[in-house]
Amino acid sequence: MNNKTPHKIVYPNFILGLKKKYGQKTAITENKVSITYEELIERACAMGNAIISDGLEAKDRVMLQLDNSILFSVSLFAILLAGGIPVLVYPACRKNEILSIAETSQPKMYISFRNFKGFDYIETAKQVFSETSSISRLYFSDELEELISRGDKHNISRKYI
Repeated sequence: MNNKTPHKIVYPNFILGLKKKYGQKTAITENKVSITYEELIERACAMGNAIISDGLEAKDRVMLQLDNSILFSVSLFAILLAGGIPVLVYPACRKNEILSIAETSQPKMYISFRNFKGFDYIETAKQVFSETSSISRLYFSDELEELISRGDKHNISRKYI
C-alpha cells in the first residue's frame, strides 16, 4: 500500500473488489448457514447506505460490539464502506469498560447485542447511550436486518474517488 493512499479509498475498494473477485464463492459459514461474497458485500452496502441515511458521516466512529458472526462481518464492512471508523468492543466487556471506550473514542453510533451467552446487554447499552453525548444512534443486533433491508444493496452512496 502506498503511504499517500488514504484508508477511505483502500478499504472500500478492497471490500467491493471481493464481490468481483470471489462472487458466488462462500465468504462465511455460521452454524451451517453460508453466505457468498456477493451476498456479504450487497448486505454491507445496504447497511452502509442505511447508516449514512441515519446520519453517519465520513470519519465518524461506530462502536461495534457483536460476536464473530455473519452479522459482525456485514456490520464491519458496512461501517468501512460508509466511511466510518469501527471501534471494536469485545463481547465480554461490561458497562464500565464500554463507557471508558466510548469516552475515549467518542462514537456517533453504537451497535450491540440485546442478549449474548446469557448476559442481558439492553440496560448496559441504553446506559452507555444515555451517558455518552456523542452517540446519536443505538442499534441492537436484532434490528440490523431491518436496517439492511432499507439500503441500496448495489451501490454505496459515499463517494471516495
